[in-house]
Amino acid sequence: MTLRPAGWSFGDRTAPFFDRNGAEPARFVLEQLGDDRFAVREPFVYDDGEVRVRVPLRDEVASDLASIPFFMAWFVPVNGRHTPSALVHDTLLAEIAAERRAGDLDGAGYLERRLRADEVFRRAMEASGVPLLRRELMFAAVTLATRWSRGATVRAAVVCWVVLSVLGSVALVGSLVAGAWAVTAAAVVAPFPAALLWGPGRLRPGVLAGYATWLIGLPALATALGYGIYWCAEQALRPLAARGSGEPVAQSPPPAPYR
Repeated sequence: MTLRPAGWSFGDRTAPFFDRNGAEPARFVLEQLGDDRFAVREPFVYDDGEVRVRVPLRDEVASDLASIPFFMAWFVPVNGRHTPSALVHDTLLAEIAAERRAGDLDGAGYLERRLRADEVFRRAMEASGVPLLRRELMFAAVTLATRWSRGATVRAAVVCWVVLSVLGSVALVGSLVAGAWAVTAAAVVAPFPAALLWGPGRLRPGVLAGYATWLIGLPALATALGYGIYWCAEQALRPLAARGSGEPVAQSPPPAPYR
């Protein structure tokens, strides 16, 4: 059961996020440690009646907030309504990773825990009022990351899905231009069989991600190309800035990686 309190808001009605004593409102206090690393300065608790997660202080875990690739930041910002949910998800993944390093989790147990953590992330976003399409796409993204962590065979399936998504998008555009309606129809339904590559129980995020390729693919490509041009220009100007100031100029930060 996911709690859906009416009027969820930061600093007021924050259930199912609570302070360390289990009371409302939870306070989300962060310290920036680097370009893309943040630390929780005041612990809080997520408790939806099924799962209870304590998000600890910075000495125990740091976060990059939402792990958004740079070319998708126009659609889902790194921070926002989803930030508390991302902190909960990061905490769960840190716990799972620690147990795996200690040898307490085998491959099957690791996957099961990752999948449960992804579901908690989705429920937490729903409870805090993250819009439907955004939260489902973010859920699809973490699901894809979980699939990627399973090994070479599953990674090959992920790569195959990405290739099919690109080819399907190209086929859709080309068939619409050429009036090849049979190809158009095939491209429209293709995300359903392609979603089988996401594995058992993940048909929904796979289908959604397939259709989302058409919605976000071109803007994401344009963003990636634009950032590439900016980054090259920034590197070209670094020697000029260094000569003008007489001091070394810091390296431009790379795009935030997806984790």
